[in-house]
Amino acid sequence: DCPPTVFGQPPGFTNSSTFRTATVNVTQANIDNDDVLFARDFGHDNPPAFFCDPSGYEVAADAVSNSQLLRVDLVTGEVEQINPDIGYRVNSLGYNVLDNMMYSIDLDNNYLIRIAEDGTSTNFGTIPNLPPAIGPISYNVGTIDEDGHLFIARAAQTIYYVIDIDQDSPTFGQLLDPTAGYVLDTAPYGTAIASVSGADWSYNPIDGQLYVFFYCWASAKKN
Repeated sequence: DCPPTVFGQPPGFTNSSTFRTATVNVTQANIDNDDVLFARDFGHDNPPAFFCDPSGYEVAADAVSNSQLLRVDLVTGEVEQINPDIGYRVNSLGYNVLDNMMYSIDLDNNYLIRIAEDGTSTNFGTIPNLPPAIGPISYNVGTIDEDGHLFIARAAQTIYYVIDIDQDSPTFGQLLDPTAGYVLDTAPYGTAIASVSGADWSYNPIDGQLYVFFYCWASAKKN
């Protein structure tokens, strides 16, 4: 339709496996001839969603291997390996209440990766305008608010980034500006923040703030 409208998932599907936006160039000749224009085909799937239980989830990997997905029983402390290889080396993991999936950043290519409850993953491709990771830590913290905004940052950096992961949003998979009502971000990309050496952070829906877990280290030399 013209103008285009936002559409939902088709019957029997809960998530998209591709971005649901496309750019089509329309010429005056197309209009005069009533041409039918074809663009991107949109993929839909129905992966197993996470459910509410007393569990925590973690991705873990060494410097070269793909990540594994682990489930931690918060009552007993028992750790269960859900998938030994999700297909990517990821971090900045967060849980999205809008579709009951987890989202993370691929450390090698800046891909946006969605993870289902069974540990399978979907690659939505490179996030436009997200700067490449610098150093071995890369993007190491991530959390998601109730509106589908993924907040990520790197340790000891003074900029954080917000990615739209609401699959019903026309800006899905792109950087947003939290200082301007979460519109598309523009150059210079990212939002300034005090330098934080955070091991992780989490969004609090009660006050709308990010809370950071700090870490520090010290070295000593024995003479």
